[in-house]
Amino acid sequence: GEYEHTHAFEMMNVPLCLLVLIFVPFLLHQHTCVLCMHGRSSIPWEVVFEDEFNNDSSGLDTSKWHPYPRGVVDDSNNFEWDPAGVSVRGGNLCLRIWKNSSNYWHVGGLGQSTIGLGERFSTGYTDFRVEFGMLFSPASGIGPYATMWPLDDSGSPSAGIVQPVDGSGARVATYWNGDDHAFQVDRMEYEIKPGVWHDYRMERVYGYPQLFVDNVMIETPSTWEENQNSRPLILALGGEVHKALLNASAPLSDYTTYISYIRISVPAPIYNPGGILASLLVGPHILVAGEGGDNVALV
Repeated sequence: GEYEHTHAFEMMNVPLCLLVLIFVPFLLHQHTCVLCMHGRSSIPWEVVFEDEFNNDSSGLDTSKWHPYPRGVVDDSNNFEWDPAGVSVRGGNLCLRIWKNSSNYWHVGGLGQSTIGLGERFSTGYTDFRVEFGMLFSPASGIGPYATMWPLDDSGSPSAGIVQPVDGSGARVATYWNGDDHAFQVDRMEYEIKPGVWHDYRMERVYGYPQLFVDNVMIETPSTWEENQNSRPLILALGGEVHKALLNASAPLSDYTTYISYIRISVPAPIYNPGGILASLLVGPHILVAGEGGDNVALV
């Protein structure tokens, strides 16, 4: 009787194995389809960096930010970084661009400090969501820039969120440089209403970014997806003056950009004790690699 019972159980394992072979690929297919349907919008995000600039008395938090020291940023030696152009006032980060009496431009700019990045993100963010509120005035060929930039300052990869466009105060540009080049490879202009606050959001999860302004996605070239690059990046902020204005009269000789908040998030690492198969059996989830690839997030 014991032998027959054991033998019968072993025979039952045969159809069980067949069921596993049949249904696991099906579940994996369903799992992939869910990923395609929900995409990035369903990813749980963990805030890892934040600044609301709400302490005017203490000024800029230098544990989070590194103002660019005074130095030339243009090949023609006509404008330069100047830390005097970076301040916190009225609950906002203020980035100033101005021209002195000698017709020479100064630009305030800053990047995330290595202290602010912390040990976990000491080289930057592989997958990220960066969000900020920004107000800037209409001007032609002069304005703010915000970009995700490599810590080694190589310029590749890099992802521009806001960049002024020469000749139009109502248009700015975004770009994605996913190739191993120091120059922009895929640049695209988009309309923006200057003089009012806008919320910007850029997400990079699958090796290329997506851009949203006031929660509306900006259509970007298909080459962005084709030129994937997952090297870590950090946030850099400042201003830019087009070369056509360097030795000419500008519509503004003193220009300030205001930023009310900045948040940077990464996909939340959620420990999955049941493994991949268990995650597939409990519902329509998405597996998202955590920072560094050590964890997965269930969405």
